[in-house]
Amino acid sequence: MSEFEIIDLGLMQYFIGIEMRQTNDGIFISREKYCRDILHKWKMESRKPMSTPNNTNEKLSMEDGAKKVDSKSYRSLVGSPMYLTATRTYIQCTCCRFNF
Repeated sequence: MSEFEIIDLGLMQYFIGIEMRQTNDGIFISREKYCRDILHKWKMESRKPMSTPNNTNEKLSMEDGAKKVDSKSYRSLVGSPMYLTATRTYIQCTCCRFNF
């Protein structure tokens, strides 16, 4: 206390995309809010889930004739679900076939 002022902010509730709830039974972590925030950011709240959102046999190429996309938006779109895979390895992202 003589060198640094410390403030008690209470129990941690949300940190780097992870919600935390502490009860008498233990500490529970969830990514529900982060997932909802991603869906809201990309205007996908009303979309229905799909087991495979695209053709798995599709051959992708760097030069397919489509117009160029904003690389910052693309990285955010692809990076958001990739961040989820850090703790939930069963989540798969098929968007990430190319290096940015």
